[in-house]
Amino acid sequence: MKMYIIDRFEGDFAVCENYNIDEDSDIKIENIKKELIPEDAKEGDIIVVNNDNQIYIDYQQTKIRKQKIEELRKRLTKNKEN
Repeated sequence: MKMYIIDRFEGDFAVCENYNIDEDSDIKIENIKKELIPEDAKEGDIIVVNNDNQIYIDYQQTKIRKQKIEELRKRLTKNKEN
């Protein structure tokens, strides 16, 4: 199973970064055909490619990641104001 963050859409592809919640690994970019990705997928979503090469959105991990980003943004904004 592989996990990716959708960075952006370009033409017929979704440009995705590898995503590993357990490790700090090097960022690897992979282009995945848009037709293989769920229609409701958007930038910032975490998608999973399972062992059968089926792709789905991991809504729980996407929500957790967005919450962490928002917390970081608030901390940085707060520190900038002081």
